[in-house]
Amino acid sequence: MGKGQKNTELDDLIGAIYEAGLEPATWQHVIAGIFARLGAHAGQLWSPYTPSPEKGGVVISVNIEDGVRPSYLAYYHQHDVWSQRLAEHGLTHTGSAFLGQELLTDVEWRNTEFWNDFLQPMDLYHLCGGIVDDGSIGSLPLMALVCYRGIAKKPFGTMERNLVTRLLPHLRRSLGIQSKLNPRRTSAAELALDTLTMPVMVLAQDGRCLHVNAAAERLTASHPGIRLRNGRLSLSQGVAQRRLDEMLCHARDAFTRLPPGPATLFVGDPASDGLVFSFSPAMVAGMFGKAEAAAIVFVRQRNASISFHPEELQSTYGLTDAEVALALALTRGVTLKEHAAARGVSINTVRAQLKQVLSKTGTARQTDVVRLILGRHAAPV
Repeated sequence: MGKGQKNTELDDLIGAIYEAGLEPATWQHVIAGIFARLGAHAGQLWSPYTPSPEKGGVVISVNIEDGVRPSYLAYYHQHDVWSQRLAEHGLTHTGSAFLGQELLTDVEWRNTEFWNDFLQPMDLYHLCGGIVDDGSIGSLPLMALVCYRGIAKKPFGTMERNLVTRLLPHLRRSLGIQSKLNPRRTSAAELALDTLTMPVMVLAQDGRCLHVNAAAERLTASHPGIRLRNGRLSLSQGVAQRRLDEMLCHARDAFTRLPPGPATLFVGDPASDGLVFSFSPAMVAGMFGKAEAAAIVFVRQRNASISFHPEELQSTYGLTDAEVALALALTRGVTLKEHAAARGVSINTVRAQLKQVLSKTGTARQTDVVRLILGRHAAPV
C-alpha cells in the first residue's frame, strides 16, 4: 500500500470519526475500523466510571463481552497494574498514548492477577491505547481508547502508538460535539445554571461533578487551589478537601438533617482573598441523570464585591429590613448566633426571623435561602 493511499484511508477514518459525532449509531463501525487499522483483535472506547450517555459517557466494545465492565468496576480495577503504571509515569492526561510493554516487562505482566485471572481468558495480552479525555474540564468524563492483541501476536509498536496519538484529539472533539448535541444531557435546570455568572457545580456524594457551568469551568482551569480531576472536584488544601468530602457525605440525608455549622467552606490563605463554597443539598432526579442525592455548590471570592438589592428581596418576598439583613448574612456564612450578637438581639429573635424568611421565600432550610439569593439576586461587581 502506497503512502498516498494510506493517507487517504486515514483521512477517511478521521472523517468517519466526525460523522459519528453527528450519527452516534455509526460509532461501532468506526471503532472497529480503528482497531482493524491498528491490527487489534479486540478493544474498547469507554468511560469506565461514567457509562451513561446522559452524562457524556460511552462504552463501545469490539470482541469484549458485556460482563467485563461490571467485573472490572466491582473488583479488578484495584488490580489494574496498567492504570497504576500509567499514573506512576504521568501518562493519565488528555492526549497521552501508551504501549503495554513500556509499562511492565513480560515477566512482571505474566505474574499479575490482572492478567492471569481477568484478561487471560479473553487473550488480551498486548496493549496499545490512549487517554481521550482525563475528565479534568468536566465537559467529558474520563475516557480511554484501548486495544489488544493476543499472547501469540507481536506487541504493538511505535507506528500504532503514533496512530493512536493522531486520532485522540479527533475522537475527543467528535465526542464533545455529540455530548453537546445530546438532548438528554442538557436539562432546563442545567441550562438555567449555565446562565449564571457565578461559578456553580452540582456534586455527587463522592465528589463527581454532575454538572459544571461555564463560570465554574473557567475557575477550575485558572485557580491553583481547585481542579477537576477525573471528573471529580479536587482541592489543593488537605483540610479543605476533607471538609468538602464530609459535607458531600451529608447529601445522602440532606432532607432529614444538615451537617453542624454553616454550610460553607473556605479555600485559600486566611490572610488573603480565597474562595467561599456555599452548599445546598438537592435531589438530582431526572434533571442531571440518575436520581441521587447531591449538593449544589456556589463559589465566590471571599472579599469579592457583590451587589445585593435589599429592595428587590423586600418587593419579591415581602421581607422586612431585619429579615433581609439575616438573609444576606447567611450568604456570608454567618451563623445565627453570630448574627444575633452583631445585631444586639437574642438568638430566639433571630430564629423567629429565620422562620419568617423560610416561609416567605418558600424554602425549607438556611442553605436553600443561600442558594436562592446567590443564584437569583447576586451580581459580582
